Amino acid sequence: YAAMQAGVKGSRAVLAVITGPCVDNDSDANPVENAYFSRSMCCNELRWARESGVPIIPLVRAEDKKKIFDFVQLAPEDLRDLINEDFIHVDRSTRSDMDHGAGKVIERFKRVASVGSDVGTRTLPPLKGAAAAEAAAEAEQSEVVRAIQREIDEEKKKAKKDYKRLKALTADLKVQVEWEVQTLQPLRAALAAAEEEADFDLCVELQEQIGCMQSPLEKAAAAEAAAAAEAAA
Repeated sequence: YAAMQAGVKGSRAVLAVITGPCVDNDSDANPVENAYFSRSMCCNELRWARESGVPIIPLVRAEDKKKIFDFVQLAPEDLRDLINEDFIHVDRSTRSDMDHGAGKVIERFKRVASVGSDVGTRTLPPLKGAAAAEAAAEAEQSEVVRAIQREIDEEKKKAKKDYKRLKALTADLKVQVEWEVQTLQPLRAALAAAEEEADFDLCVELQEQIGCMQSPLEKAAAAEAAAAAEAAA
């Protein structure tokens, strides 16, 4: 236990391969017990990393990228904000796909762990260029997710919970996360890359496209407001 804790705290980054419920043919355990966040030591490693300022790089298989929300819901409450992290998707279908995924992991490691070796006193250097734009985009896009998650957490703390509201909030959170991961994040990444390449014409185009976008939740709210206004007229 102590050796594992020291190993995490002495690392330059922690790569967390997040998995969901699965069957282990060598064990009679419930599939849920085999999920990453059901393993107490896996969760402790993430906590130790946070305590020591060690960056966490979350990773999922490409076929699981639409299940990230469900996987993170299995996490202890203090680790559920990992949903706001940019998960790397690795496709293991072919050698070239696997090499591409490994390359993404290496590039992320270089970005988050490019610091000295003085563990415990390190501070990450300020991000520049595309990295800074990407980080700012992630912080902005995840605010809606964090707001919904806060509502869920507050509802769960009540002695008498409104389970219908919890169901609705959980569904909203899943919709928002999937939209951000599949639609918004790729556009923001493209914007960051265009800025890095000084392709400002493309930046303008992408920025306008992002500015005009509405998430499914925003579209539903706008339609509801329009219907209410029409009914009141």
